[in-house]
Amino acid sequence: MADMAVEGAFLEAEETESEVNLTELINAVEAASGMRIQMSEDVLDQLRADPYRFRDNMPQLIESGLSLRVWAGLIQAVERRVGEPLELQSQMTTPIDWFVAGERLRDAFSRVWEERTERLLTDIERDLENALGRADQVDEGLINRLLVQMSYGRRAYFDRKTHQRQSVVVARLSYVYSAARLLEGEDHTSLVERVMSHLEGARAALQLGLGRAEMSRYAGSRLDQLDQRTRDTLRAAIREEQFTQIDIESPINQLPDEIQDHIQRILGEGALSQIYRELILSVGDRLWVEYLTRMEALRTSIGLEAYGQRDPLVQYKSRAFDMFGQLLADIRAGVISRLFSMWAPGRPSTAPVSAPRRPREKTPIETKEATIKTKRKRKRKRRR
Repeated sequence: MADMAVEGAFLEAEETESEVNLTELINAVEAASGMRIQMSEDVLDQLRADPYRFRDNMPQLIESGLSLRVWAGLIQAVERRVGEPLELQSQMTTPIDWFVAGERLRDAFSRVWEERTERLLTDIERDLENALGRADQVDEGLINRLLVQMSYGRRAYFDRKTHQRQSVVVARLSYVYSAARLLEGEDHTSLVERVMSHLEGARAALQLGLGRAEMSRYAGSRLDQLDQRTRDTLRAAIREEQFTQIDIESPINQLPDEIQDHIQRILGEGALSQIYRELILSVGDRLWVEYLTRMEALRTSIGLEAYGQRDPLVQYKSRAFDMFGQLLADIRAGVISRLFSMWAPGRPSTAPVSAPRRPREKTPIETKEATIKTKRKRKRKRRR
């Protein structure tokens, strides 16, 4: 396309018997190639003297621009991965010697990585000393919490907009590769069983926590104040004779411990089921809107299949079936990825609402004074 832009500019100049506008020619090539062409003033002066030289040098100019773009993108990608600036200049002399450029990139990466490792180890040692100094005893729970805490840290920086010192949370460590080395050679079946057992334990812990929260919320309520679905579930969980002996007018926190355990478990199951239901609806609603948008785009573009000697209806059904299967897979993946990380929504309190305070009744003297003031206002209005 850049060749066509150059040829078009020269043909237009020949037809109009005018000189080739170098600025317009460069702009046309930049628009066709999608990149900016940088040249020194000496090169620009030579091209102004002989614009036809631009056609001969155009492949080298485009190749140099692409090389500079690739080099700048490579530096940015490594900096994003490391989280530190490499302090390498994105501008280089062209043509780029990629062997020398690779050596410079590796040296800069090694230097930044060593400095980052030394700094992180110093910060982690300091944080561990502070955390262990406040701990009474070191157990498995504390070790797990410290592993999570040490994977994140805070970095201070200077905000150019507010001209103030700010701090941001950054990732220090990633345990993915360490976990992969620990699982290397593990039997697939036993690994799946361990993962499922762990997830089942996490679900039970979530249910227990939600049940305790619901019990705290309903602690002062009576059994007959629960919703009908919860009461029916509670009736099914315990024996009918035992349920009929419960004093439904007593607060829940004054019931026997066995009954409170049943109520806590049932409330936890209900709260967890509600969270799962809201999660499925949230993920499904978002992905369903995207699916409908893609279906509309498919319906618009499927007419082009007729030019390829294909039946548009058959192609539409085939792609729609594949897209729907992908939709179900995306919904499953979205639900599973957020299944153990979403928070329970806040629930309104069930504390009894106090009656509104009645206004204080006015005394006869206050009533008489208010009447006199009203009459005076009326007289003033009449005089006006």
